[in-house]
Amino acid sequence: MEPNVNTPEIWVNVVSKRLLRFLLYAIIIVGVVLFLVRIRSILITLFLAGAFAYIIRPVAIRLAASNLFIMLHGGPRFTSRQSLRILSSLYVLILFLFLGWVSMRVIMKPFLHELKRVTENWGAGGPEDLSLKLEHNLFNLKSWYSTRIPEGWRKSIENQFGQVQNYQNVRGQMTAWISRALPHARNVVQNVVEIVLLPVLAFYFAVDSKRLKHEFVSLLPRKWWREVFRMVHVFNGIMHSYIIGQGILCVLAGVIVGIGLWLLRMDYWLILGLLAGFTRAIPIIGPILGGIPIILLAFITKGFAVALGVLIFFTLLNFAESKFIMPYIIGDRMNLHPLVIIIVLLIGEEFGGLLGMFFAAPIAALVRELLRRYWLKSREYQRHSKLKPVT
Repeated sequence: MEPNVNTPEIWVNVVSKRLLRFLLYAIIIVGVVLFLVRIRSILITLFLAGAFAYIIRPVAIRLAASNLFIMLHGGPRFTSRQSLRILSSLYVLILFLFLGWVSMRVIMKPFLHELKRVTENWGAGGPEDLSLKLEHNLFNLKSWYSTRIPEGWRKSIENQFGQVQNYQNVRGQMTAWISRALPHARNVVQNVVEIVLLPVLAFYFAVDSKRLKHEFVSLLPRKWWREVFRMVHVFNGIMHSYIIGQGILCVLAGVIVGIGLWLLRMDYWLILGLLAGFTRAIPIIGPILGGIPIILLAFITKGFAVALGVLIFFTLLNFAESKFIMPYIIGDRMNLHPLVIIIVLLIGEEFGGLLGMFFAAPIAALVRELLRRYWLKSREYQRHSKLKPVT
């Protein structure tokens, strides 16, 4: 006679073991989440450095494989492949930093020129007196505000700024702002250090990505190595497609903004288009950072009407880019529907802010691959295994 395995003692033992296992998993998950939140600034730096490495690495590989580059460094007999890879990555990194420095000088040229013109002609009188122009533009802005903005909206706006109508309130507001800003000075210094470390980390990622990958995977059980290597390869392909898509968006932003500013008769339209293209590379807030100085420059040089036109142009462009162009291009590069891209962007913003929105699309593509590989394939295997053979 077989012993009864359905006794209450055995059930209690099984349930208690499962509860303990569940609690252990929950403690591990909570600990990992808290640890990631604690080091989120480090993770942001690593993510950005990795994205920069995805730009450097393909160019460095092509450069290291060219015959001219090999011959200039002593030929294959005297220079190893690893040395060529290190030198090519270093040259490409220096080239990108140099191009960034030159681009910043070119982009700042119209703003520095207008600032110089303001200081030279301020209060000088005559048609070139920019103080009179600014006063005229402010008068037009005030007239437009008084005649075009509904009275209810004006009262709401004025109530928001009513607390700073006199000097004492302004001084109090400034003092409170400074007192709130001082505790963040350490964070500013930390951000500067992280910005300096970005090219260094990107260089090591570009040079030793294969070695770093093997060192990371070697920490896992050996039976997982093959699948982990496969998913790392898939993730590399996803990030490569994503970076190319972002580059396409930067070029489109620069071309469209340049053409739009040329149609609006803006000075320095080519340089300002270059500014819009560069700032588009900044996740999410890039179009805003690029649009604000262009709108201010239009207001100073061309007046309120042109500045309003530039503001409307940037608003429409940002709406079209975020809701149609970007979801279509990124979705096409990563085989995701544009609607899925918009949804995951909203989810990423809710959980991770700007960085969450930036990495929402590649993470969604990776999750899709994981589901296809391990969940749907496993369910399909189980379904077929339950089918009885036809006799």
